[in-house]
Amino acid sequence: MNEVTVFVAGWAYGISGKVTWFDSQGTEHERGWPSCLRSVGKRVQITFGAVPVTAPNGSAWRQVVWVDCRR
Repeated sequence: MNEVTVFVAGWAYGISGKVTWFDSQGTEHERGWPSCLRSVGKRVQITFGAVPVTAPNGSAWRQVVWVDCRR
């Protein structure tokens, strides 16, 4: 399984599993892993969207729902 951690303004966002992503040409993909996140150990700039989630037990997190590789 692919995983990556993105750090922004004191927050750490984990991206793993299935996520909608946009390639360098702006084409939307519902499958596969974002092409810009395939380089192991390399820093890349991306744009991403996250939404707040609260579970029934009260725990909360920000879920990444899309990644844009056009940056």
